[in-house]
Amino acid sequence: MSWAHLFLTIGGGGTMTKFEKIYLMILILDLLVQIIDLFK
Repeated sequence: MSWAHLFLTIGGGGTMTKFEKIYLMILILDLLVQIIDLFK
């Protein structure tokens, strides 16, 4: 799943399932870790 698709899904409102929200949170955390890693 691409980030663009993900943001479109979020923009779509309450169509996300509980699993999709958890998956999204994990992806965002993973991205944050990668960004923080760059600045170390």
